Amino acid sequence: MRRTNSNKSVGSRPKSAGQESMLAVTVSATSSGELEQQPSLDQQPLLQQHPQGFATGQPWQITALSVINDSTKWTVSATVFAVLLWQHNEYAAWCVVGAVFSAFLCKVLKHVIRQERPDQAQKSDPGMPSSHANSLNFLSVYAALSLNYHTRSHPTAVALAVCSVALGVFLTWLRVRLGYHTWPQVLVGAALGASTATGWFFFGTAAALPALQQTPAGLPLLYGTCLVAMAAFAVKNVMSWAKERKERQQKQQQQRQWQQQQLELLHSKLQAGSGSTAQQQQQQQQQQQESAVQPAVVSAGLAF
Repeated sequence: MRRTNSNKSVGSRPKSAGQESMLAVTVSATSSGELEQQPSLDQQPLLQQHPQGFATGQPWQITALSVINDSTKWTVSATVFAVLLWQHNEYAAWCVVGAVFSAFLCKVLKHVIRQERPDQAQKSDPGMPSSHANSLNFLSVYAALSLNYHTRSHPTAVALAVCSVALGVFLTWLRVRLGYHTWPQVLVGAALGASTATGWFFFGTAAALPALQQTPAGLPLLYGTCLVAMAAFAVKNVMSWAKERKERQQKQQQQRQWQQQQLELLHSKLQAGSGSTAQQQQQQQQQQQESAVQPAVVSAGLAF
């Protein structure tokens, strides 16, 4: 396996450690001077983010975890929408408004702190705190509190509450495992989501919801706020998805161009090496022929 010494990639950002590992895995030269490419270009986005998974011979694990992670946003959104349709009451609406408020607060903190994500992360927006960790832990903790509150800590509800929190922790861990965030970023995001969920739940059950229930315009106002919050969240998600898709395509194109440059450089080095080797062999043959001719000339001179 062969590496080049070039530290520049296509674009303004220097080649990261993940890209160096990618070159080591993707481009190699056999002993006969032929080039190999592994894996295919279809696997490059995963390989660029998670070179360790391919280097350890376990790319299928990274692929499976990435599929789970990529589907989380839509699965969680669909679950919240289904719960709203099933339990279309003030408690569900209050939860949704709180989740959107927590997400907005997290976004504000992101742009205030402006801490970069890990080098191998494909996203370019700030990473502190993690939005995924914030939203996942808000919903999982709020669901756990709500289950225990409305069922008076029934054993089945307690078990579901534990599973809810465990699922939130697992999906939060994925953000670090797949290289989207550092541990401090997800821990701060999780703490923000869990604390906001706890405060929002107890404030709602103790003060806000009773006050809204006693006011004629209270519940309609809550439902209207819930609809506006859901619409804003949906528009934001679609815009973020389109932006991420565009950035991912641009980075894949840059990566292909960078790899093509490395392949061309490696080809030229191999050809130069083959040419110098052939020249050395020719010189050795000439030296051997000259060495063989000299004794013959000496012998002929003596015989004369």
